[in-house]
Amino acid sequence: MANKSFETPVVSGRWQNTNSIAWFFAEHAAIQANGCTMAAAAAPNGIQTAVLQGGENRTGNISRAVKFAQGTYQLKF
Repeated sequence: MANKSFETPVVSGRWQNTNSIAWFFAEHAAIQANGCTMAAAAAPNGIQTAVLQGGENRTGNISRAVKFAQGTYQLKF
């Protein structure tokens, strides 16, 4: 899967609601760089993470279409 660790595009702070990188970001969702002002935890792999910004009357989502060959799969989060 391409860009599974949100390393593209490279951002210096946060980049909100971008849909040009195989992922679809809606509402209050963004890519954030390690050490940006959002104070999210550092990326376990690479230098960027996706982030959902919650709160009263605030929702966000991140999605992506994936095709799998026929078989049995287990998804873990």
